[in-house]
Amino acid sequence: MLIDLGANDVISGVPLETTTENFILIIQRLRAVNPQVTILLAQTPPFEGQDKVAMRLLRRAIRSVAKRENTRESRVYVVNLFGGFSVKKDTFDGMHPDESGEQKIAKRFFKVLRRVLRRLR
Repeated sequence: MLIDLGANDVISGVPLETTTENFILIIQRLRAVNPQVTILLAQTPPFEGQDKVAMRLLRRAIRSVAKRENTRESRVYVVNLFGGFSVKKDTFDGMHPDESGEQKIAKRFFKVLRRVLRRLR
C-alpha cells in the first residue's frame, strides 16, 4: 500500500497527534484486511507557504509511526518525497505536482518498492 497523507492536515491545522493517530488507524485497518500488507509511507514533499516547523514535525512523526508500526509480518517503510523536490520546478501551483513532480514522486516510491520486491524473491 502506498500512502502519501498529512500535508492537508498541516494546512488545515489538524493537531499532529490526530494525524499520527490517523496513520496508525489506517495501518491497523489495512492489517485487518491483510495481516501481511507492506506499507510505503511517504514523507510529504514541500509546498509553497508551508509551515516549515509543522512539516518537520510531520516528517518526524511519519518516521516514528513507521518505526513503531513496522513488524516482521507487515513491514512499514518510509519514502522520502521531501528531498530533491522543488516547489518552483515540480508543482504547477506551488502545491500540487506537475509532470516533473509526479515523476520524482513515482521514482522515489519505485526505489523503495523495488527494494521491497527484491526481498520477496
